[in-house]
Amino acid sequence: MGFMAEAGAVGFTDDGNGVQNPAVMLRALKYAAMFNVVIAQHCQDNSFTGDGVMNAGYYSNYSRSPGMDPLAEEAMLWRDIQLVKKTGVRYHASTFDSRCR
Repeated sequence: MGFMAEAGAVGFTDDGNGVQNPAVMLRALKYAAMFNVVIAQHCQDNSFTGDGVMNAGYYSNYSRSPGMDPLAEEAMLWRDIQLVKKTGVRYHASTFDSRCR
């Protein structure tokens, strides 16, 4: 991360696959704070998603597709907020909760 930041990278992301391990996320946030870069996280705790392919709700019921509980995003976002408070790093949460429309 340090070499990439020195080369001009201004942020880092997991690109659609949330960091499941809180210790790994804390380590990434600490490094990001050292280099003053942004961490963008796709907030989704896979232990809540099961076989879901889309957010649970009207459209998942209508299409008879397995839905993912919104708690998958909320739980990881809560966890990350606590870690961000600890590290003071700049953070961007990437979520898609159907209730945000």
